[in-house]
Amino acid sequence: MTRWALRAAIVLGLVACSTPDSRTEQERAADRALTEKVVLALLDDRYLDADHIEVEARRGIVRLSGKVGAGSELRGAVRIAAGVAGVRRVDDELEIMDFGRFGDRR
Repeated sequence: MTRWALRAAIVLGLVACSTPDSRTEQERAADRALTEKVVLALLDDRYLDADHIEVEARRGIVRLSGKVGAGSELRGAVRIAAGVAGVRRVDDELEIMDFGRFGDRR
């Protein structure tokens, strides 16, 4: 999968929360836009492998989940997300995984 296809899949593949959504359509649109900005910022960083990071934004609070290969990538992902305009807080739910020599890394 190309990086552009991956970006589109991540941005469009947002999973809806299982609880009732009390946000207005305008708030949902703002959350989608913020999610996209964070995803693109993560993917544009040349030192971060963001292919396994999921992003969800809700009223300015960004949740990062998924897997990274090292503590430096985890810290970098949080720093990058926090630096995106409109992000009020970053909730870090990332896991550090040893992808290994033959793992899922590029």
